[in-house]
Amino acid sequence: MRLTGKAILVTGATDGIGAVLIEQLRAKGAQVIASGRSAEKIAALEAKGFETIQADLSKPAGVDALLAGLG
Repeated sequence: MRLTGKAILVTGATDGIGAVLIEQLRAKGAQVIASGRSAEKIAALEAKGFETIQADLSKPAGVDALLAGLG
């Protein structure tokens, strides 16, 4: 399945399943927006060419940051 032309937001993209998922989605042609809490890990994803948004979604301010980054 090709995902060219699709934009996909992945939260929890800095570790585990999320980290694997963003690589697979990008390989299938998706525009991936990767979100996570760790500034260091987000910076590493940016260095790999991912569009990123640093946000801690367990806090209201983090949700606001995510929405602002998508806006």
